[in-house]
Amino acid sequence: MLASTLEPLHTTLTDRQRDILDESGFTMLTTNAAAVLNCAFLLALNYVRDATAYAEPFSGSTVNNTGWGRDKDEDEWDDKRKS
Repeated sequence: MLASTLEPLHTTLTDRQRDILDESGFTMLTTNAAAVLNCAFLLALNYVRDATAYAEPFSGSTVNNTGWGRDKDEDEWDDKRKS
């Protein structure tokens, strides 16, 4: 879909331009456009659990991010002050 329309353009990009698109997530977004739209539709219909379950295989992460950046022994209020 979107990836196939951008494919001819992709071959004209410099290595640095491709790196920028890869680092920003744009390449992944265009390559997985159908999956992103499916997940967006589930969220729009308020099927949050289904959307989460659908998106998990696409995350590419095996890390459990339950801390969301807060140190384990850090006070909750100290963490909020950082933001």
